[in-house]
Amino acid sequence: MKTKIQKALVLLAALFSAFTLGSLLGQFYWMLDILSHYHIQYTIVLTLLLLALLWLRYLRPLLLVPALALLVNLYLVVPFFLPPSSATAHAAADGSALRLMALNISTSNAGYEKVVTLIRARQPDLVFMSEVREDLLAVLRTELTAEYPYLHAEPSRMTLGVAFLSRRPFLQVETVMPGGRGRRYLRAVIDWQGQPVTVVGIHPLPPMRGAWAESRNSEIALMGEVANATAEPFVLLGDLNASPWSTPMRRLMASTDLRYAMQGYGVWPTWRLAGPLLAAPLDYVLVSPAWQVVDYVEGGDIGSDHVPVQADLVLNEAWFNRISGG
Repeated sequence: MKTKIQKALVLLAALFSAFTLGSLLGQFYWMLDILSHYHIQYTIVLTLLLLALLWLRYLRPLLLVPALALLVNLYLVVPFFLPPSSATAHAAADGSALRLMALNISTSNAGYEKVVTLIRARQPDLVFMSEVREDLLAVLRTELTAEYPYLHAEPSRMTLGVAFLSRRPFLQVETVMPGGRGRRYLRAVIDWQGQPVTVVGIHPLPPMRGAWAESRNSEIALMGEVANATAEPFVLLGDLNASPWSTPMRRLMASTDLRYAMQGYGVWPTWRLAGPLLAAPLDYVLVSPAWQVVDYVEGGDIGSDHVPVQADLVLNEAWFNRISGG
């Protein structure tokens, strides 16, 4: 009996080791890139399997393979739990922070009361929403216009719908359709403490087939160009349908000076399809060096398969000194 249990655990360890290896080869094939969604699960499962095998006194060279796979996963996951090294924040005189939130509403959402309740409870300055339908906009106009008078929306019956909801007036706001049709992203400029800041919201296609994965990758690459061309403080929000370890996200972070707002707060699944096994971190707040993150939250039930992500940001002192020539 003990031998059979050992064999079963070894097979599972080999399987999750293979998943880990496959996830590193996503640049060669889109389906392998999907394996990068689950490094949190690989870390947990491989840890438990190795502990169980050690407890069962299975001490063989074969254990080196899952041990190395575990080290790879730890290398990818643990840095998100380490505090970032950044400059001291320069806040407004009243110490206030710009609160930004991203919500994937889900086209299957049957009611929007939870969305309204969450926004009222959290009081974000600006919200980017994806999978927005016209019936949601009707609820927002009825329930939140007094608190959030500024709405720029492109609703859709499918997953194309996107919207910005803001307390503050837009200095500029536009819907950008890079290919002239189909997928679109939103770009807004708002005033924050006398400084114009740019916020972009995007919701690429999920990588459910090769063409969709290619479209997603192109949109994420485009965000790198947009970020690099923006001189003022910049924030990218939304459900990017890609994990932090995916090929397009690794390329985005390597080609820009953007960083994850979740850095130091940990990485957790924000998309939860069917419990903890099919769950992945896909929703983001990404910030330029002008920003200091003073708080970051993932959580809240809005009746969606995604959880909201929220960041509190202040303009940092180093950036103020640079633009002032100090």
